[in-house]
Amino acid sequence: MRKIEEQIEEIFSRYNDRKDIERELELLGFDKWAEWTRGDEVLYFYDKGVPNGQIIITINWIEGFYRVYEKVFVGDIG
Repeated sequence: MRKIEEQIEEIFSRYNDRKDIERELELLGFDKWAEWTRGDEVLYFYDKGVPNGQIIITINWIEGFYRVYEKVFVGDIG
C-alpha cells in the first residue's frame, strides 16, 4: 500500500489542474465514488482486492486540500 500512497503524493505534487489529477487517479485504479457541494468535494475509492487493501481519497477543490484514508481493520458491531 505504501507504493500507492507514494504515487498519490506524486500526482498531487506534479499536477495542479483538476482534470489532470482526476485522470491520473483513474489511471492508478481509483474510481470516483461520490461528489457533493456541487462537485467541489469528491471521493475516490481504490480496492486492491485483499484484506485491508482499500484506500479512500477525499478532495476539496475549493479549499485546495486532499485527505487519504487507508483501511486498517474491520470490526463487527455488537
